[in-house]
Amino acid sequence: MAEQPKLRIAAGTPNGPRSAVWSITWWKSDVYMIATEALGVAKISLHLRTGQFNFAYVREYYERNRTNLGRSSRFLEQWNRPPPVANGQTIPLRLYFANEALKVNLELATLKPIHWLVPPLGKATGLILLITAQRPDQEPIAGVGMRLLQRIELPTHPEIVWVFAHTIDVARVAEAAAQSLAGFRRAAPHIILQPHHRLYGLMPDQVTGTRTFIETPVTA
Repeated sequence: MAEQPKLRIAAGTPNGPRSAVWSITWWKSDVYMIATEALGVAKISLHLRTGQFNFAYVREYYERNRTNLGRSSRFLEQWNRPPPVANGQTIPLRLYFANEALKVNLELATLKPIHWLVPPLGKATGLILLITAQRPDQEPIAGVGMRLLQRIELPTHPEIVWVFAHTIDVARVAEAAAQSLAGFRRAAPHIILQPHHRLYGLMPDQVTGTRTFIETPVTA
């Protein structure tokens, strides 16, 4: 069986502060995103055929840890495909890395090639996923600070998923990360985060329906 295609991405540098390594895979009409360090724990799933998207514990992990997790469902977030923003283009999710969350860890979870996103001075970096109708040899117009990383053609679905790197003002990401950390501490004051932990905040956009995930520092 042919190896499943995969795109690996991280913010920072391999020998300096970095984010978790994220893998993007695709199969049939689905796209999956998972932090390699959290392999087998949780993942983001985009089911393009049904337009149903989610961030959830992996089924096997949830079943083994259902009692300790204290949740009646393995789904942490569910949302439907957002409406088009322009020219039939849909943005299902964004993922940003707060610069304060980047930490030195020389033990990479994979030896395979990684696209490193180095944040410029005064900027944070991240990803934007964009869905368009399939048009031969036509790329969507990239916005300010966007750089195309991958064009994903799905075997059984007539749309293209584009993965863009995106740089954004560092203060915007830092503020959102701080809000996420504060919200987590209010909701789960009994959980003690350790320096090696990685925390992901979720910022739903009430206007567009897009979900924005932010890798957040675990210390204030």
